[in-house]
Amino acid sequence: MTEPRDRGFTLPELVIVIVLLGLVMAVVAAAFTVIVRTHPSVEARDDDSRTLLGLTNYLPGDVSSTQLADILIGGDDTACGAQPGTNLLYLTWVDFATGQRTEVNYRLADINGWKIVRDHCVDGALTTIRMSSTVSEDGSNPVTVVPLQLDHDSNPATAPVTRGVSFQVTTLSGTDQQVDAVSDNAPESLSPIVATSSTSSTIAPPANSAPVAADLNFDAWNTQAVDQFLPASDPDNDALTADIDPAYPLPAGWSVSFTGLEITVTPDPLAPLGTYQFGYVVEDSQPLDARAFVNVTIVDTSVATTTTTTTTTTTTTTTIPCVVSSVSVSPSTVSNGPPSVHKLADPITITIVKSGSCTNLILAFTPDASTTPATEVELSFNDGNAITIGKNDYSWSNGSHQLRVLPGSAGSQLGATTVTVT
Repeated sequence: MTEPRDRGFTLPELVIVIVLLGLVMAVVAAAFTVIVRTHPSVEARDDDSRTLLGLTNYLPGDVSSTQLADILIGGDDTACGAQPGTNLLYLTWVDFATGQRTEVNYRLADINGWKIVRDHCVDGALTTIRMSSTVSEDGSNPVTVVPLQLDHDSNPATAPVTRGVSFQVTTLSGTDQQVDAVSDNAPESLSPIVATSSTSSTIAPPANSAPVAADLNFDAWNTQAVDQFLPASDPDNDALTADIDPAYPLPAGWSVSFTGLEITVTPDPLAPLGTYQFGYVVEDSQPLDARAFVNVTIVDTSVATTTTTTTTTTTTTTTIPCVVSSVSVSPSTVSNGPPSVHKLADPITITIVKSGSCTNLILAFTPDASTTPATEVELSFNDGNAITIGKNDYSWSNGSHQLRVLPGSAGSQLGATTVTVT
């Protein structure tokens, strides 16, 4: 008889379990170590980005609005009162639109850690905005504000000219963040700009960006000039001038004129149907330019041409077709009278928007669709743009009634709308 096996694990089984558990714990420990080491650096870079973004959003605009004489490095208290912390930079200006004096003070304040804040004071009303993440743990000042100065000649006896300020921050991660801001009231013709601080650096003027232009496409008649705006712009908001691109000239018999970015195109009156192309170019003051195309499609306007010939004279008469671009009725819903009367409770007015040679236009409608046969009514616009139907003019059945606009002579419907009688 076989002796039964004791309960529990054998030594080889225990060794295998311990080895596998050791491998798993080694992987988990390595992953935890990576997370612990990586998280602070990622968080620090995120804090640095928030600090730089906050300064970039506000400082250039504040300095640009300020007279250079009204910039005080080292800060000051605004008219809204002294605030706790270390003052860094004070600016003030008068708003030309409202006449109100604006004061701005940048300071280092303890708000759950030392952060850069911006106090904005207008007529005693104070607004404080946090500009950065924590930049100091013990209140020591990691911020350096220095004047941006330029030396426009090589004569050492000539003092540099202040143009703006440079705001420099050493963050907790040890990264140096710098934002330079220039006043609109500084001399514009002096260059290069050299920032004078413990570490000098050369600041290049902003690069000019080229304009941007896109193709312009539109329909036209060969008998009329057309005004359009060129789809062009400049990233620097420079004024642009436009002209024909000599590489892609106008079609024969065509002419154009430019007023800023507005173009007036006059097609050749004898141009047949089809699409015609020419190029245009826009330039800024540098000058940098951009080029694109204008595509004009001469459409079938159904131009009626009548030629009368005599022994000495040939006369050609061109008629521009009638176009009704809009038909409206007011009110669009009107109540009916008593059942035995069937008159409208209020008059209705039908208005059209037309262009071209529109004469003797007719409004056609069937007021009472319950009769057999139903009778259609036709009213003339008399070369006007509106017809008013009185409330007692016709008997109306309930429901929707189509109001159609027809040409005075034979032809298809030019437009329509619907009035609902309830």
